[in-house]
Amino acid sequence: FIAGSLVGAFIGGKIVISLPIDVLRVILALFILYAAWGPKLKSIINSQWGLSIGGLITTIVTMFVGATGPLVISLIRSFSLSPQSIVATTAACLTAQHALKVMVFGFLGFAFIDYLPMILAMIISGFIGTLIGKRILLKTKPQLFNYILSIVLTILALRMLWQTLSNF
Repeated sequence: FIAGSLVGAFIGGKIVISLPIDVLRVILALFILYAAWGPKLKSIINSQWGLSIGGLITTIVTMFVGATGPLVISLIRSFSLSPQSIVATTAACLTAQHALKVMVFGFLGFAFIDYLPMILAMIISGFIGTLIGKRILLKTKPQLFNYILSIVLTILALRMLWQTLSNF
């Protein structure tokens, strides 16, 4: 995943300004809806090449959209892992992606210092959310977890579609 992410960060950094965000939102939302409710892509994704390509594509997308958690977790779900492993693997992948994104935007001249209070607030709230989420995750049955995850992914995808349609 990280190998693909490295290439994706480089490519995404090169084209970050040129792709219309509305096109990307529609593609991302449709993929998330498919991943939440369509047949699983186990034979394609469940390989080293599939995961590398997933890292490449999702890292390019994160350069434009920002929060690709729903897309990454959709890919990770194809591995038939436990709910705890799905969350942990997704967290590791997103950490790698965001670290790469920070480096690329730093090289492009983004002034992170101007946003330091917001960044610190996001880190603190993310830590608190992780503590609360872990307690809930450990008490949730795998079937309920998968159903709730599909509902949450659907809501996020529909929100993206709504954002895009409201721009027209």
